[in-house]
Amino acid sequence: MLASARISRTAFAVATVSLAVLSPASATAATHPITITVTESSATISPATVPIGPAVLRVRNRGTRPHAVSVAGHRTPSIAAGKSAELALTLTKRRAYKYTVLPGATATGWLTVVDPCTRPTATTIQVTLTTNSIDLSTPTLTCGTVTFEVTNADPSAYHDLSLDLSLLGGAKRQVFGPRLGPGKTATMRVTLPLKGNIYVYSRQPEDSENGFARYLVVR
Repeated sequence: MLASARISRTAFAVATVSLAVLSPASATAATHPITITVTESSATISPATVPIGPAVLRVRNRGTRPHAVSVAGHRTPSIAAGKSAELALTLTKRRAYKYTVLPGATATGWLTVVDPCTRPTATTIQVTLTTNSIDLSTPTLTCGTVTFEVTNADPSAYHDLSLDLSLLGGAKRQVFGPRLGPGKTATMRVTLPLKGNIYVYSRQPEDSENGFARYLVVR
């Protein structure tokens, strides 16, 4: 039986990113195009989320002065007003990359890299809620559709199973399970379209105080 533990939520794993100035011919070979448009006081990115793999970052300077953009410790050359530059990126891990408009860090934003589920599978997991723990039949989930069969085995207290999917890197989403009395059961069906980590916990105030939570790996 797996005991729960109080754990601080952690950021995405460190990723490797390599950048190089591209010619127009090589830019067309990249898998995922990303565009950042900058001015003296703003920056917009499209799309803001891309899957793991090669990409081309195109930076357009719509300001009136030269600007550069730094990403994960790398930066573009200085781009004259009205001009553009391109960089090749190889994004090998899921994480959030911060980008900054230079000089002066006048604007910042985030590029999120996710790990899509390429072979979704339907699985069923048994979950037992006890006085101090969330126990599961397996600590690792398979991406796809997961059915949680939840039992509150605590003889005297109410518990629930809730899931925080935001660490997967996609749209932030919470899944709230029903509040279960002693001996009660419930079935929850959740779609996990990305690989990574999810946070499972109980929303009951006494459970939150007791560290009634854990992380699960989605593969």
